Amino acid sequence: MIEGDRLEIGCGYGHTTVFLNKFLESSNALKPYYCIDTFCGFTIKDMQYEESYRDNSPNRYKEKFIINKKKWVDFTIRSNGLTNVKTFEADINSFNFEQNNIKKLSFCLLDVDLYLPMKAALEKVYPLMETGGIIIVDDCMPHEYFDGALQAYNEFIEKHNLPKKIVHERIGVIEKL
Repeated sequence: MIEGDRLEIGCGYGHTTVFLNKFLESSNALKPYYCIDTFCGFTIKDMQYEESYRDNSPNRYKEKFIINKKKWVDFTIRSNGLTNVKTFEADINSFNFEQNNIKKLSFCLLDVDLYLPMKAALEKVYPLMETGGIIIVDDCMPHEYFDGALQAYNEFIEKHNLPKKIVHERIGVIEKL
């Protein structure tokens, strides 16, 4: 098994968090698992960037994912008996992994949709990945609202000379070499 904890950025309501950890639990492969989310939707800065530089109206994003609270996600996680999961209410653009004692990762699921937070997540997470670790980038597909993930993924793999691997027409995969 690859050393390092697990991370999910953009955990929404915690359903994927529960699913993944229950699967890992059944495989006797539980490790510390961290979730980072704003729990209030997209930031104004990220929406303004979409409008100014990516030709997307911020009105498309204002109402997305805003009805959520960290305590609700924590309740979902605890109600499912998971004790290895810790949530952080934060914007990935400014989140400091070192200050939060997150040092080595073996797996990361990125589901932040927009360009700036995806770009920041990739640049911050990749150096923490152990060799053989996997980053999964959700929404790597052309889409009228959420194509920022694809743009950030493509730029990142090109910058770091990594192989492009998109599976199931929407999931970007990056393996730490």
